[in-house]
Amino acid sequence: MRLRRAVLCTAAMTFVALTAACGAKDSQVIFADPWSAPGHWYRGQLHLHTTKSDGRLAPEAALKYYHDRGYSFVSVTDHGTITQVPERPFPDFITLPGLELNFGRSEHARDFHLNGIGVKALPAHEGRTVQQVIDELRAQGAFVMLNHPYWSSLTFTDVAGLHNYHALEVQNWGSEIEAGVGYGMAWWDDGLLRGERIRAVATDDSHNYISDANGAWVVVKALELSPSAILEALKEGRYYSSEGPDIKHAAITGSTLTVTCSPARRIVLRERGGFGQVHAAENKRGLTKASFDLSGEMKRAADSGWGVARIEIIALDGTHAWSNPLWFERPVP
Repeated sequence: MRLRRAVLCTAAMTFVALTAACGAKDSQVIFADPWSAPGHWYRGQLHLHTTKSDGRLAPEAALKYYHDRGYSFVSVTDHGTITQVPERPFPDFITLPGLELNFGRSEHARDFHLNGIGVKALPAHEGRTVQQVIDELRAQGAFVMLNHPYWSSLTFTDVAGLHNYHALEVQNWGSEIEAGVGYGMAWWDDGLLRGERIRAVATDDSHNYISDANGAWVVVKALELSPSAILEALKEGRYYSSEGPDIKHAAITGSTLTVTCSPARRIVLRERGGFGQVHAAENKRGLTKASFDLSGEMKRAADSGWGVARIEIIALDGTHAWSNPLWFERPVP
């Protein structure tokens, strides 16, 4: 049985803060807005395996696979080892050091899987808690991910005990192809509703490079194509995740959020419970733009002190794209 999965994450976050009025009260919208940030868009893969652990392709072939399909960067995340690959194997393509650790025991006697992107050294993990390893990866300056919670049979309680990881895998393409258990949206939303500052990533977790690759990725806005710039953008949340759809722009003006995207069946603003909003296409051409009134979210945040929402695109072919969250907060006096 092949090795698979492990990583958690939350980061020291840099936010774009916008303030909008809602009646007599104000709420602050905190959003790491990549669309208005300076720089360029780069497509990347943050979870893949090679023959250095349990993947089918040698590291050089895996890098070529992604380069040939239009990716700008990858992190090779072999199990329990930092696979040495060139930092710039092609002029328009870079790599970030990475690894996947699987250890610990969940409520259902499964192990946890963490990815460390930008890791400097293999952390000790035997006999240590998952939280201790997360903290060490963070101390190394890594971007820390909690991998495939559905595939790992993690409970909400398992995940609720973990803090300070940067992102959770909202989609793990390999898990979805392998066993139909790739989506992590329920675990992400549960964490957000607990008040955790969790972002999300979509990844391949490629092993065979047949049906389990080139299915889910991140699109990062960075000042340049360098490991330090990409890692900084990931930690600050300047990216979105996708299985195919493009989120072309998202902007807040006053209390209105406007989203433009590639043709979609639905453009969704997900919030708490039934407070979300949906724009649905009326024809086969799909929607490419939607506007959402945030005044309700802002009022609820002003009344309760906080709120959270995120954008989700469902394309005509059923594939998804996800923004990182918008947090609504009552301003500090």
